[in-house]
Amino acid sequence: MSLVGNLEDLGLGEILQILSLSGKSGVLRLKSKTGEGRLLFQRGLIRSAQLRQGPVDLIDLIERAGLAQGAALETLRTRVHGGASVEEAVLASDILDAAGHEKLRREHIENAVLAMFSWNSGDFTFAIEDGAPGQMESGGLLLTPGNNAQFLALEGTRMSDEAGGVEAEQELRAHEDAACSPSGSDREAPAAAEAVASAAEFEAVLAEPETEEQASAALPDAVPVARGGDAAHFSAPVVAIDPELPMLEWIKGSLEELQTKVHVFQRSEQAINRIRQYLTRAERPLVLLSTETPADPVSGAANWAEISARLRAQVPQLRVVLLADPEAVMLQPPAGAEPDARSEKPRPTTLFDPRASEQRAALAEALRGAVRNAAQGGASRP
Repeated sequence: MSLVGNLEDLGLGEILQILSLSGKSGVLRLKSKTGEGRLLFQRGLIRSAQLRQGPVDLIDLIERAGLAQGAALETLRTRVHGGASVEEAVLASDILDAAGHEKLRREHIENAVLAMFSWNSGDFTFAIEDGAPGQMESGGLLLTPGNNAQFLALEGTRMSDEAGGVEAEQELRAHEDAACSPSGSDREAPAAAEAVASAAEFEAVLAEPETEEQASAALPDAVPVARGGDAAHFSAPVVAIDPELPMLEWIKGSLEELQTKVHVFQRSEQAINRIRQYLTRAERPLVLLSTETPADPVSGAANWAEISARLRAQVPQLRVVLLADPEAVMLQPPAGAEPDARSEKPRPTTLFDPRASEQRAALAEALRGAVRNAAQGGASRP
């Protein structure tokens, strides 16, 4: 059973999030003009990563990391030729202990995945292979138990957004007037709808229980894209800002049911760059600010209220939701910069307490409701 798509419609960050949450096992292959790679998933965790022209086994990885050279490397290879596995050969040496192996493999996976985030176009396939790791387990590069795909999705998205910030700022200066005009911001964005539909289809197929009969059945050659009508009842992308990574993970998970793109940022300047990227494409995102939104060093906006005011000054139709800490001192934004909707922010203990699952679910539903209400209210605002 396999799924096929392209990175223009469904980005790597979204793919990693979906595979992590679905807990699937299999091999994700990516191919772009600038590189090729594959990732081995087991129960939603990334256990191995390979890049074209990257390390082929643990010995190659040790050499590239500068941990051994010359005679030490020859000794390792001699042991492998003598019948030992790569991992056995390395453990028999004094180069690395078991903990060192895991650290090196984990860093290798992280570096490989983050390198793949630079591939903005290309194709991907995911072959579901429940059970043993399969053909990628050789070479001593298999990590136990595996890397958190959701964390790497957030980190990779953050880094790619940061790398694209300068280019986005240049585009903004060239097109800001057209992007912020009422006629431009009201135009439809069919490409965004296609991406949303692709993500929904990808997640839906992975969520289906498998039987032996289904596993052997043929699948379509490609993931279906946008459908007409109500295929995506909420199409506006969401840009969220909060300094805490666990809170961002909760936000992204809470908004999954909306079947739209959700971009999360710990730094305000990166989020504002992403907002401007959408505006230059004549798309108007919904902005989710928390009461702890950090200052923007570029504009000098000191808090969420000032950031909201500056964004609204440029795009009056922009929709804003405030995720409010009930214990925080509530700021009063200037007239015209008030949020379209508010929702309560979960306390840190609520996020991690297994006994608070019902409360988390209620807060998540309230957040989705606030986002929907803001979308409707923002559409009627002048």
